[in-house]
Amino acid sequence: MNSGPLTSPPSATGGSPGRSDPFGLAQTLYAHRRWNEAEQLCRSILGRQADHPGVLSLLGIMFAQTGRSAEAAEILGRAAECLPDNPAAHINYGNVLRDLGRIQDALACYERAIRLQPEHAEAHYNRGVALYSLAQHDAALTSFARALELNPDHAEAWNNRGVVLREQERLLEALESHERAVAARPNHASAHNNCGAVLHELQRYEEALAGFDRAIALRPEYADAHANRGATLRSLRQLDAALESCDRALAIDPRSADAHFTRGMILHDARRFSDALSSFNQALRLGRRDPETYRCHGGVLEALGHQEEAIASYAVALAAYRQIRFLRGDYRHARMCMNDWADFETDLLRMVGAVQRGDALAPPFVLLSLLDAPALQRRAAEIYVRELSPKVPLAPLAAHPRHEKIRLGYFSADLRNHAVAMLAAELFELHDRS
Repeated sequence: MNSGPLTSPPSATGGSPGRSDPFGLAQTLYAHRRWNEAEQLCRSILGRQADHPGVLSLLGIMFAQTGRSAEAAEILGRAAECLPDNPAAHINYGNVLRDLGRIQDALACYERAIRLQPEHAEAHYNRGVALYSLAQHDAALTSFARALELNPDHAEAWNNRGVVLREQERLLEALESHERAVAARPNHASAHNNCGAVLHELQRYEEALAGFDRAIALRPEYADAHANRGATLRSLRQLDAALESCDRALAIDPRSADAHFTRGMILHDARRFSDALSSFNQALRLGRRDPETYRCHGGVLEALGHQEEAIASYAVALAAYRQIRFLRGDYRHARMCMNDWADFETDLLRMVGAVQRGDALAPPFVLLSLLDAPALQRRAAEIYVRELSPKVPLAPLAAHPRHEKIRLGYFSADLRNHAVAMLAAELFELHDRS
């Protein structure tokens, strides 16, 4: 998620900066990116006036923008003490504290800024970013909404609101939010990339590609956009082009674990299992240790005949799956498929209790294979819909004139090469069309 920009330091007043206005000259040097000279002049001023709030703010911002976060925090903290009633000073201090991972301290700074100026859009926006970092997603959305009430053209607030909505699987709302970010700032590369990512999840692959291409046109060295483009090309079965996109992403950022993982998936599809294994190994080494990576790692090891290593990778994946909603039931089902019946009764009692409480522990199809209890199976289906269905109302159905005969329609996500669809074919054939 993008962090908020540092607020600009207070402007100098008066005429042209010169010897009589060293702070104004420091600002001019900063504006022309002559930062070494600006820093030397700021330090000289502080040697004579240690609590000059404008100089402290300017120096702290320069430190933050050049990656010297610890020094920036010390200087901007002093600036905030000198400017206790200035919201911008507290926002600047909060931003650098957030960069240092001190999220709760940063949140306190933003909330102080809001108390000082309740209609400060940037303070509400940054509060939303901090709340997102603390996984308080609903509260983050509330802060972004307030920022957007105060500044409807706040592109970063629209973009980051979309990020949160996407994590909540509210994909259509997320797409609309990213599109609003693009409308507010057409050259916003991250918003174009995020539009593409949501469109990919919606399986609108050609539109997703267009989003990634726009992001790359704006920022050619955008590694994530190249990797995302590779994932979408893989979904379109354009494996050579997909691999080329991932290789481009890794040329830009060799430490992108996600790009290594996507590259491994493409190579797996191309049945280049040894190369895929190298990519998955790299993804794991670089810190991508989620269950899906271990599962895919185990898959290529199995394809290469390394059975013991494959079992070890699958074991890590399954152990992790047990901690994720619904996947405890999938884990039990996978063990049944492996003829592993250890702890079966205990696991079954745990799942029944979870479903009765309304917990997301077992998906409905898993329960069909475990017990014959229609009421529990219905309850499991209700929980599944509650947790995983998009929180978007269906569009109203168009009205059609009445006909003499009843018209039947069948709706399914997979009326294709699927067992149930094949078994249903005769049902359609045997309808009495009279």
